[in-house]
Amino acid sequence: MIKSFFILIITCAFCYQTQAQKFLLLSQRGAKKRVKINQGDVLRFKFKGDDRFYQDKIVNLAEGLIFLETTIINVKDVGVIDIRDHKDRSFNLPQYAAALPVAGVGYFLIDQVNNSIVDGNKLRIDEKVARTSGILIGLGFLIKWTERKYFKVNDRNRIQVIDFTQR
Repeated sequence: MIKSFFILIITCAFCYQTQAQKFLLLSQRGAKKRVKINQGDVLRFKFKGDDRFYQDKIVNLAEGLIFLETTIINVKDVGVIDIRDHKDRSFNLPQYAAALPVAGVGYFLIDQVNNSIVDGNKLRIDEKVARTSGILIGLGFLIKWTERKYFKVNDRNRIQVIDFTQR
C-alpha cells in the first residue's frame, strides 16, 4: 500500500506540467550582473526624454512589448527603470551590506557585556573594539548609500523580454 502510494507520488511529480515563465531581464553587456523582473511585479519606469516616473503592474509580456494594467509600452521607449524594489538580482551586495551595521553594534555590545558582567570590570570602551565596530557600521551605510537604484537603458544596458512559453 505504502509502496504504491510512493510510486503514484513519483509518477505525478514527473508528469506534472510546469508553468512557463515570462520575465524582463535587465542586463549589462559584458557583465554578469542582471535584474529579473517577473510578470505580475510592479514596474516603476521613465520614458525616454521624460522626467516623470510611471508605476504600473506587469500583466503580460510579449516580444518587445510590456502589457501593463493601464497601457501597453514598447521596450524601446523605456529610458530608466527603478530597480530598488526588485530583489531578484544575480548579485545583491546591499542585501549583505545591511548585516554590517548590525554586526558592528552586536560586536560592541557583546564586548561591553563580556567586560562588565563576565569579567566584573567597570564599563569602559576598548579603542580597538570601537574602531572595528565603527568601521563595520560605516561600511554598511556606505554600501547602502552607493547602491545602484536605477537602470538606465542605453547601448550597454539593455532590456530583454524572456519568454519560455515558445518552443
